[in-house]
Amino acid sequence: MPCDELGNDITEDTPPAPAPPPLEGWFPFRDEQAFELADLLFRRTQMPAAQIDDLLALWAHHDGMADQGAPFTNHADMYRAIDAIPLGEVAWQSFSVTYSGEVPASNPPPWMVQNYDVWFRDPRALVLNQLANPDFKGEMDYAPRKVTNSSGRREWSDFMTGNWSWDQAVMLSTSQCSFFH
Repeated sequence: MPCDELGNDITEDTPPAPAPPPLEGWFPFRDEQAFELADLLFRRTQMPAAQIDDLLALWAHHDGMADQGAPFTNHADMYRAIDAIPLGEVAWQSFSVTYSGEVPASNPPPWMVQNYDVWFRDPRALVLNQLANPDFKGEMDYAPRKVTNSSGRREWSDFMTGNWSWDQAVMLSTSQCSFFH
């Protein structure tokens, strides 16, 4: 039985929930150029924060650009804009881990006694956001498949060509067939 995003049963003929309204302009960025700059510095080149600050300072004081001002005051300002992107928000979570095995009595290696923070986002929520994103409509292939080359040897290229996806589909189809008989 299909269900809605809250897990409530719905009928087969229930229309899909409407897509959220599009955001106005380039929010939370002031314009397309600010978005493109953040994308270039943060995602594509992964520029260090100190270098972002240097670039923005040069931009703010350059004669030809000073009237318009730099799109961000510093790296922290740019990071705040990136963090304010509202689409698909899944909160960061963390936990701490420490080695719990046997530790030598004298001079243990630092990794054995150090505390480590692990940061992550809920993978299930991330996948649900991706599946709900209208930009991916018609772009995802949900069917597992076995791919072979011209000599008949098996090839793997993505998750849906892997053994696990194939085995899950076979298991589901076998269990559903036996359910109906």
